[in-house]
Amino acid sequence: MNLNLNMGWQVKINPKWKIRLRLLHGSAGLFAFFLLPVIFENCNPTQFSTATPSPGSADLSTTTTTEPNTQGTGNLTTGTPVPTPFPTAPTVKATGSFYASDAVGQLYVFDVDTLRLQQVLTTTYNGQVVVFNGLSFDGAGTLYGITVTDRVLTINPQTGACQLVIPNLSAGLTGSVGSMIPILGFSILPNGRYLSGTGDSVISVDPSNLSYTTLVPASAGYNSHLSATMDGGDLRYLPNGRIYWIVANASSRICRTYGGPGNQTLVEIDPVSGVVTEIGCLTDPDILGFGFSHGTLYGFTYEGDFIQINPATAQTKLITNVGASFLSATGNPAFWQ
Repeated sequence: MNLNLNMGWQVKINPKWKIRLRLLHGSAGLFAFFLLPVIFENCNPTQFSTATPSPGSADLSTTTTTEPNTQGTGNLTTGTPVPTPFPTAPTVKATGSFYASDAVGQLYVFDVDTLRLQQVLTTTYNGQVVVFNGLSFDGAGTLYGITVTDRVLTINPQTGACQLVIPNLSAGLTGSVGSMIPILGFSILPNGRYLSGTGDSVISVDPSNLSYTTLVPASAGYNSHLSATMDGGDLRYLPNGRIYWIVANASSRICRTYGGPGNQTLVEIDPVSGVVTEIGCLTDPDILGFGFSHGTLYGFTYEGDFIQINPATAQTKLITNVGASFLSATGNPAFWQ
């Protein structure tokens, strides 16, 4: 699509970048765009039932798709195709239990024990502010982020300083993985592979050579498109060995006709078979980042809500509104239990 900024020039953008343009609306966003040295990069069916379910009350026996895995140019791992949970909590330099990033390059550090904000940092790379589209810790306790142009960087959780790891993750992948750019979900598996959501599919990437396997193909019918100005799609690998993905209600079976306040569905993915099970309708809209901590899920919305998510029912509970436009989040694995 082409965006006319009414300033004598046009920008041609990928439709998956719609949420990034939302940052420019309003005086605050315009001010941030022109006065901050920002790298503008975030661094984030078949027959359906016609019944309107209550959130979390779905019959899971009727909400499973058996869409098989399809191979890209790589395998999940060589000789170890099944991701396994971290055997013990790694030694982590990060002291916060939860991290979330917003639309202007701020990294928020939360203590989930007290449900309080501990610290706010500015994420920078080469002296420029970086906005992240996805966050995740690896098994060694290093915090990573991915941007809207698919740069992968490490983040110092104490200072916000970033270091480049991969210049462009999706550009290095061979073959087609649906509407690939930008990557909208990011989670590092215990075996070191990157679990990535591409808007309408889920892939597993080997960062050493950028080979990938498609876990949930676009043909399964799921997507993260929320509106003309917003895409979601965060995903997370949990210590129970399952993958949790947030998709748009319009693409789900049980929540397509849901009339509540939320606009997304929480689904669970089997990392071996790729089978998707829909859990329930999320009751808070525009959840763009979420993660696991202290035995439960926590999420952050574009409207600034910090919420708790029941992973068994998808019911949400508002903790507080932080007043930031959140784009990504992750939990510190040292505080998973």
